[in-house]
Amino acid sequence: IFFRRSMSTNTDLLKVTKLDGQAVLRGLGTVEGKQFQVDNLKNCSVFVFDYCDSVVIDDCSNCNFVIGPTSGSVFIRDCDNCTLAVASQQLRTRDCKKISISLFCPSEPVVETSTEVNFAPLNVAIPNGNVLLEKAGLKATDANLYSKVHDFSKSDENIPQPHFTTTALEAAKEIIAYDLLPEEEGGETQPGQIPDSIKSAFPADVAIRRVKVDGTGNEVSEKAKEAPKEQAAKEEPKEETGGKEAPKATEEAAETPSDKAAEEKAKPKLIGEEKPASGKVKWYSQKKGFGYATTTEGLDVSIPRTAVPKGMKLVADAEVEMTIGETEKGWRSLTVTKCTPPPEDPDKKEDDNGGVADPEAEAERAAAKKLKDEERRERKKLKEKERREKKKEEKREAAAKKEKDGAKDGEAPKEAETKGDKKDKKDDKKSNDKDKEEDKDKEQEKKDKKREKREREKERKKEKKAKEKEEKEKKEKEEQEKKEKEEEEGGKKKKKEKKKKGTEEEKKEEEKPAPVEATDKKKKKKEKEAEAKKEVPAPVDEASKKKKKKRGQNDVDEPPATSGGTRLPGTSSTGSPTSNARGKKIHVMHYTDERHQQMKTFLNESDMYVKTLDNRQMLRRQIEFDPTSILIAVEDEVIIGTVYVLYNPWQAFIYHLCVHPEHRNKSVANLLMDRAEVQLKARGVHCPTLFVEAGNKTVSAFYEKRGWFATDHCLCMGKDL
Repeated sequence: IFFRRSMSTNTDLLKVTKLDGQAVLRGLGTVEGKQFQVDNLKNCSVFVFDYCDSVVIDDCSNCNFVIGPTSGSVFIRDCDNCTLAVASQQLRTRDCKKISISLFCPSEPVVETSTEVNFAPLNVAIPNGNVLLEKAGLKATDANLYSKVHDFSKSDENIPQPHFTTTALEAAKEIIAYDLLPEEEGGETQPGQIPDSIKSAFPADVAIRRVKVDGTGNEVSEKAKEAPKEQAAKEEPKEETGGKEAPKATEEAAETPSDKAAEEKAKPKLIGEEKPASGKVKWYSQKKGFGYATTTEGLDVSIPRTAVPKGMKLVADAEVEMTIGETEKGWRSLTVTKCTPPPEDPDKKEDDNGGVADPEAEAERAAAKKLKDEERRERKKLKEKERREKKKEEKREAAAKKEKDGAKDGEAPKEAETKGDKKDKKDDKKSNDKDKEEDKDKEQEKKDKKREKREREKERKKEKKAKEKEEKEKKEKEEQEKKEKEEEEGGKKKKKEKKKKGTEEEKKEEEKPAPVEATDKKKKKKEKEAEAKKEVPAPVDEASKKKKKKRGQNDVDEPPATSGGTRLPGTSSTGSPTSNARGKKIHVMHYTDERHQQMKTFLNESDMYVKTLDNRQMLRRQIEFDPTSILIAVEDEVIIGTVYVLYNPWQAFIYHLCVHPEHRNKSVANLLMDRAEVQLKARGVHCPTLFVEAGNKTVSAFYEKRGWFATDHCLCMGKDL
């Protein structure tokens, strides 16, 4: 197998979007272990014959996806009437309908708010399947947990049933093997390779259907190729006999010169020279007198009846030696010189084509036989019941007749009849007991269903109350924040108005001519007030102190004030300190790739830059997966703080909380953590995780003040690779 040299993958090949009625092919070396994204497709076929890191499929309908081995997760959202074949580490569906998934997965697949999702074992092979499986880090020896589906919406009655179904391995009809056309292979693929994980899971005699794909992703089925050849085969026997039906193989008639001439006339026109070849028979119909074989060179060769000697019988998988030639319609067998039949298998049943009988027909016959047996048993039961009732009726009539006669000789038979009656009564009692037990079981099932329904109703009500409570708290919090903002804005406006009035009065006083004595008195008064402001401490407002405690500020953060109650420069009207000069604000926003140089400078100055984690490629990859995962605090277009909020459907982490040394102890960390916690809560996360180095008491104290707690049941472990 030859692989392309590693080169920078074209990012345009990693995403397929907004297509209708088209086929897409991504060959070897186009993805190379990176994330592959698909969205907004209709009536399309997508083939990825390479290994991937993760796959995201969004908003697609009536599409067919064949995806190469994936080392991470495959996520399908908002799709309907689609088929998917993939081997991956994880798989999840959300808001999907009528999806058919052929899957190899060592972990439990997940279904969320989806309906009519069918899971079946992976029965699709792609070129270089075994090699790509190893490159993706998947092991063929792992158990395939395709049927162990976890349903997150199990108790949600608003979603139509069934949420999902599974198909057993025994029900699989065939393995589909995709190959590239010879002109598309270029010596780089190994066509027809079926991974061991697929082949070993199915029975040895399972049918294999090969489908060739061209460079644009369009399927070229072998059945479509063989159709014109079969039509030609139907016409060929007639040509060879001058327009009449070919004679049966069992007929033995002496060849006449006229027959030889007709045979010479019916010989096909060859493009090249004849040559010997050997191979295996794919199928041969004794009725039609036509079949196909595959040579050791990989050529498909048609076998007409005239090429088979009398007395020779061709069957599927028989090894043959023959002389072949190329015609306008393809390769054709001229004479079959030798036929070695395959070893006999007593379990296999041959059909008219000399191959194995159709498994679907066998299954239908078995089901019909089972149905007939059940009907026969039912009829037998009814007849037995009618016979018993008739017997009872006869006995009752005989007893009534003898009572009327009152004859003495009727005592003996009466005694015998009573014994028979007792036996019948016992049988009736047994049947009644059985009926009662069945009724009890049915009643118990009804009770269990009612109890389960009541429990589900209780859970639903609890969830509803919890949601209402959360919404109420959220509204109250929003109203409180709104009031606080309004108060702040009102205070700022009043302050501005007072300043304006003061400046206007001062201007008027300056414009008025004042006597020398009055100006001296004013100067002395101002000097005394300034001294009093320096000496007298500012009064503490208890109401404002309580508000600050609610916002998470300490008494240490109280801004200094004059004896008149006015704030010093560098603080806001609400008492929370600003970063620099008066009027500057801190904005918390999401990180974008354009700010990478700023981010790198900020992390280096804060002594928090990790080259393997904070390089541009890693940060770009993270925000491509989740654009909201990195928060930054910005002042005057300069980054002064950051925190990473890493989220996946199973867990959430707070990581890399950092504030510039010049801006620490100014509530920047609290602003970032407030935004991070609100973001995680909106996604439905109730208990995120973060890591603090042992012995770092300052950081631990910061998180404990915010309500975080340490866990004793977990052990943090690591390894250098």
